[in-house]
Amino acid sequence: MAIGKPRFYWDTAPLIAWITDEKRHDPAEMAGLAEVVDMVDRGKAILMTSVLWRAEVLDSSISDTQKKRLEAAFDGRAIIELAIDSRVMALAGEIRSFQRGTKKKDVMQNVRVPDAIHLASAIHYDATEFHTFDGARPGKQPGGLFTLDGNVAGHRLKICAPKAEQLQFQFQNVKEEMADRDE
Repeated sequence: MAIGKPRFYWDTAPLIAWITDEKRHDPAEMAGLAEVVDMVDRGKAILMTSVLWRAEVLDSSISDTQKKRLEAAFDGRAIIELAIDSRVMALAGEIRSFQRGTKKKDVMQNVRVPDAIHLASAIHYDATEFHTFDGARPGKQPGGLFTLDGNVAGHRLKICAPKAEQLQFQFQNVKEEMADRDE
């Protein structure tokens, strides 16, 4: 696990959701993205994604304003764009082979190449959490990449949808502000 600032990795789905201000079934997911961005803006966290996003985000699917917002996020270094090299690709192949051979029930076995590259990038660059919406099924047991949470081909990696705990943070902040005023 990374020491110091948390290192959040976004696969392409959260990145697109953030840029397009997507309306999610669970509003806590978008609020979670906003919290991550706020932490990064305040220097409290690192946000990273693979350069693979450039092939996954189709220019025709986002507006010019959204394209500018996306490019600005990388130009300003708010998001660190990770290179794909032979080590990441070898790890991606290892992940796909391992998962295909797993005998565990309720665990994703056919990991698509882009997902394997994202997972390998997160592992290789020591992400604290891997954020995705792949496998989020409202009202049902999570599927997809969420089934790999904690163990990706023998590598420890927390996989989750970013979810806000704003109410807890807000109440804690109010308590702290009240305590400061009383002193």
